[in-house]
Amino acid sequence: MKIYVKAQEQARWQKAFELSRSNTTPLLFWRAVKKAMTEHGEDLTDWIPKFDEWSSPASKVPYHTNRTDGFTETMKSMPYDFQLAYSGQFNVIMEFDFMNMRKGSGYFYFASNQGGDDA
Repeated sequence: MKIYVKAQEQARWQKAFELSRSNTTPLLFWRAVKKAMTEHGEDLTDWIPKFDEWSSPASKVPYHTNRTDGFTETMKSMPYDFQLAYSGQFNVIMEFDFMNMRKGSGYFYFASNQGGDDA
């Protein structure tokens, strides 16, 4: 699944960026995302603490949405497929599709309204 974010969508966030890589391994993609997050003043480990927790999470959570007290939380935590979004406060997507047993393509999207400067 590929998600293309329109310019007006990104404009409503204080910070927003995307990253994609092809013909890479999951670990190299993880490292590229971690570096990009650092360059944008964020820390990937705030959202996904370790590579192993993305590649093989201890608690697998299929895609679901909770709505309570006017807030919406969307969550997905499956191997190589993570999403966490909370009512316009933040949205983190990190997914990887294998082309063969070792390499594939990764997609990462991050958006936040939680402090910081404009992206």
